Amino acid sequence: MKVSCPSCHKTVSIPDNMVPASGSKTFKCPSCKGPISVFKGKEDKPLDQTQDVVLPPRGAGAKGMPQLGGSLDHEIDLLGEGKYKALVADQQNAAKISPVLKKLDYQITLASSQEDGYKKLQSIEYDLILLNERFGGADPSRNAILKFLEPLPMDKRRRVFIVLVGKNFKTLDELTAFSLSADMVFNESEFSNFELLLRKALRDTADKYTVFKHVLKETGRGFDL
Repeated sequence: MKVSCPSCHKTVSIPDNMVPASGSKTFKCPSCKGPISVFKGKEDKPLDQTQDVVLPPRGAGAKGMPQLGGSLDHEIDLLGEGKYKALVADQQNAAKISPVLKKLDYQITLASSQEDGYKKLQSIEYDLILLNERFGGADPSRNAILKFLEPLPMDKRRRVFIVLVGKNFKTLDELTAFSLSADMVFNESEFSNFELLLRKALRDTADKYTVFKHVLKETGRGFDL
C-alpha cells in the first residue's frame, strides 16, 4: 500500500499486513516524523503513482561516479516503525537482517538496486547503512553505494554506522573495516549471531566517540558529534 504523508507529501510504502483489516493505524513519517493515518476498506486511500522530487546537486556523492539518470520516485519502504533509520542493500540476506534491526528500533528502507540505494542516500539521512559488498552483482571497487559513502565529510560520517557484509570478511575485523571506511565488517556465514555482534559493534563505536568527545572538550576543542 502506498500513502502520502499529509505534512511533507513524501510517498511511503507500507506492507498490507501491517494495517488492520478494519479501522486505521497511524505511522510516523520516516522523513518529517509527522503522523500518517492508514485506512483499509472503504476508507482505503492508496496513491495511483509516486511523486517526483528534485535530486540534490550533482557531486553530492562520490567524485567520478557515473551519473545515475532518471527522476527519483521519492518512495520509502516502511517496514515497521522505529526511532532510527536504516538502509539495507542486501537482498539475499534481508530476511535475516530485518528482524534484528526492527528489534533494535530501526525503521528499514530496502534498496532494490545500486541505483535505487544511491538515490535514496542523496535524499535521506540514515543512522545505519548495511551493504553487501557485491550488492547488485557489482565488484566491490565499483559499488556505487560504497563509493558514495567513502568521501562523506566527517561531520556526516560520524552520524552513520556502516556495516559491510561479505563472504570473505573476518567478522569485527577493525583494520579491514577501517580500510573500507566502514564501522563493522561481517561474514555472512555468521547470521545466527548477527544481533549479538551488531549490538557489540554499535556499543563499541558509541564508547569510542564518547571518549573522543571528552578528549576534545578537555583540550578546548569540543564540538557536537
